[in-house]
Amino acid sequence: VRNRVLIPSLIALIAIVFIYGLLVGVYKIFPYEPLNLSFDVIKGETPIQNNNQFIIQNDLDSLIKINNESDVDEKKNHLIEFFWNVESLDRVKYSGQLPQVEFDISDSRYDNFQNLKRIDKLTVEMEYGINSVSYLLVPEESNKKLILYHHGHDGDFILGKDTIQFFLERNFTVLAMTMPLIGMNNQPIVEIDGFGEMNLISHEQFRLLEKNKFNPMKLFIHPIQ
Repeated sequence: VRNRVLIPSLIALIAIVFIYGLLVGVYKIFPYEPLNLSFDVIKGETPIQNNNQFIIQNDLDSLIKINNESDVDEKKNHLIEFFWNVESLDRVKYSGQLPQVEFDISDSRYDNFQNLKRIDKLTVEMEYGINSVSYLLVPEESNKKLILYHHGHDGDFILGKDTIQFFLERNFTVLAMTMPLIGMNNQPIVEIDGFGEMNLISHEQFRLLEKNKFNPMKLFIHPIQ
């Protein structure tokens, strides 16, 4: 008797849930928007939008609170603690995340560059298996000065070859790099609490990596420190 009551009840409940799910998908009623947004953010396809953004006019000079050398040291220490969760850059330098260097590599994409003596490949391994690959392009004739060239979100830094060539022709050594997960940088599969395994393909996913002692912003800053 109990099963005769329970089974029809379960069937009815499943039918109601199924029908409501169809209505959510077709008519986009609650909770369509939060579910769809969460799905896109997890996939790394859609950034979270804030429709309530506003601009406040400020006197920027009044917000700058650096007046002397001690203020500079204080701000620097705050930034170091914010990004690296350590008290000084000395501890960062000996953290085991220094670049692995391959000297005088071959890359045919750079064969036609002028005033290029050699390319050294630098690879920085960071948390969650995320890496940063950069090229140190050393000129034949050097002015003993270094240019940091960061190509940003657009792709591999070879896309900035005209800019890199510009500085090589002026005898600068160029360190070329790009954003995490882009260009020659890897896109690892990581284990995330509450989500399981996830392929990191978007910076939007970095928020899922945040923990008390790890700030994902480090992944952008550490390779150039």
